[in-house]
Amino acid sequence: MAKVKIEGNASGTGTFTIAAPNSNTDRTLTLPDEAGTVLTSASDIQSQALGDIPVFDVWLNGFQTLTNNTYTKLQFDTVVFDTHSFFDLANNRYTPTIAGYYDIGLMYRADDGATTSIEVAMYKNGSVYRRVIENTNISSQGYLRMMSASYLVYLNGSTDYVEFYIAQQSAATADYGYNAIPYANHMFGRLVRA
Repeated sequence: MAKVKIEGNASGTGTFTIAAPNSNTDRTLTLPDEAGTVLTSASDIQSQALGDIPVFDVWLNGFQTLTNNTYTKLQFDTVVFDTHSFFDLANNRYTPTIAGYYDIGLMYRADDGATTSIEVAMYKNGSVYRRVIENTNISSQGYLRMMSASYLVYLNGSTDYVEFYIAQQSAATADYGYNAIPYANHMFGRLVRA
């Protein structure tokens, strides 16, 4: 017959108490036939398994000027949702405190008929991590169509952060943003795997 053995820790001084719930029914707690750590509702892994996954969406309500041929950090002024309050609106960056692989994306629109190309870059910890270039020449329409970019990135849960920059090429400045279309310019993301 298998036995249940409870061992103390020689280095610890605390007392762990196993308390029964207020119940009038007999219960049996069955342990799995495997080694491992028992998780509680406060454990990060357990909470994510139950669906407590960090997700966020922020957007710009208005315009931001983009200088010709210069990387400009994108600004956001409205939090649509941020389940864990990881987005730093003051610095326009996402700094999660749960380590893992994140899917981070950007939906954007730049308005200027003279713009011939636009380059979007995700920065991780202040340096370019991934970039995408959109080449176009639609001056007759007077604006660049809406585009999007999405990247997978590992964030360590303590010091890592991500942010977006855009560079455009034209004869002058261009406007990022379009306040006539709600959520036309927003940054969003979620934890994919811890």
